[in-house]
Amino acid sequence: MMHPDLTLMTKSSERRLIFISHANPEDNAFAQWLALKLAQHGYLVWCDVIKLIGGEPFWANIEEAIQQHAIKVLFCGSEKSVLKKGVIREVELALKARKPEENFLVPMKVDSVAFGAFPFQISDTTNIVRFDQGWIGGLTAILKLLKRDLVPVSNPNGSEVVNAWWRIHHSVKEGVSEAEERHWSNIFPVLNKPDSIWYYPCQVEPDRPEVWKKIETPFEVHERGIFCFASPSVIEEKLSSFGCLLNKAREFSLDDLLQQGSGETPCILPHEAGKRVQSILRQAFNQKAVARGLHYYQLTNRARCYWPEKGFAPQDKIGFIGMDQKRLERQLVGYMAYGAKVDGERKRLNWHYAMQFRSYLRPFWSVVLKSHIIFTEDGKTPIESKARQHRLRRKQARNWWNDDWRDRTLAMATYLSEGKDSIRIPLSTEEEWSIPTKPQEFLANRAYQVLTRQQLEDLPDEDDDETQEDEDVIKELPAHET
Repeated sequence: MMHPDLTLMTKSSERRLIFISHANPEDNAFAQWLALKLAQHGYLVWCDVIKLIGGEPFWANIEEAIQQHAIKVLFCGSEKSVLKKGVIREVELALKARKPEENFLVPMKVDSVAFGAFPFQISDTTNIVRFDQGWIGGLTAILKLLKRDLVPVSNPNGSEVVNAWWRIHHSVKEGVSEAEERHWSNIFPVLNKPDSIWYYPCQVEPDRPEVWKKIETPFEVHERGIFCFASPSVIEEKLSSFGCLLNKAREFSLDDLLQQGSGETPCILPHEAGKRVQSILRQAFNQKAVARGLHYYQLTNRARCYWPEKGFAPQDKIGFIGMDQKRLERQLVGYMAYGAKVDGERKRLNWHYAMQFRSYLRPFWSVVLKSHIIFTEDGKTPIESKARQHRLRRKQARNWWNDDWRDRTLAMATYLSEGKDSIRIPLSTEEEWSIPTKPQEFLANRAYQVLTRQQLEDLPDEDDDETQEDEDVIKELPAHET
């Protein structure tokens, strides 16, 4: 008996059923994933792993289901399924049930099975949807096919149906074990910072950039003066030349200013002081990145991320010490192929790993290094279109897992450190602050057993609308390809 929430369809003469034929148990993980994804989009789906989702069975046997109720039969072609008599029987039923030109039978390639291993009548007359190149790419092609062929949506609340099914069949504790598990973040604690900060009143207007750029040290304007970490003995010559009153310079304890602010000149609240300090730290990091030859790219929120151009290092790789203390290498610049083949070759774009800096003063001084990807055609000039950058990022990064992002973050941190054990960032000729080349570690008292990469490969975000039209997702086969 089905759960009442799933009893959403009764017997009907209209064909609505999407029948998934696959090898059991070898292709169960894929078949379940596909069935739940289609049900999430509102389709009535059956496969023997989940049975019917989105309604109740209303047929006596598989033959009746395929011949009288199915509007599509999706064949999961794999190294195992092409050898199983039961699966081949379902394919034969599908071929007899409807005319080939109706695309009733939809074959899918889900692993490294050879095209020639498919049943002969399939490879001779139809297209094959490529899931072996990525599950989300295949799903996108299937959804487009169902929409094109006007396959009816049985349940507009597909997500609720899937959630109900999942709650019935899976415990909330499934996959969780009472074991310690180590996690690495992208939070880098600040190792050292200055004890004090200086304020210099100035007679010139503080919004004249042609004047302030002469200082050549990170600073922040406040009222009619500036905050910076350079002492009078260091900055005297530069400031006195355009009206700073050095005899009225004030030195503040950095911690006191951030906790209490100042009620006298300059008058500043603690949160305002924090913003000024964070701006100075960001400027200092920007200068460090530029000094290392990195370029900046302005994101849609006006924040900057820094990236290396092609050829910045031998083979565009950086060596670093991984979390397991082993010596590793990672590329920070690579390429991706796109578009249709021309003379056997596809066009190429360059991807560049990019890093965004954000500082935090609470609950402790730290830096978050956020990862991005930037794309160029020539290895030096970012593609102008923000929308295209976004689409390319989703496509390139869909197979980058946590360890890929983590290791590239470590590689970039190592590059910025110039081979040292920390990244030292000058605030003036006297002062600097630094962060380690490895991030903060956390230890959890619970562990979670995730699915394999193959089971989770290319799962989309909920708002993923990338159609991958330039991917070779559907392959048309000649009559005797092997």
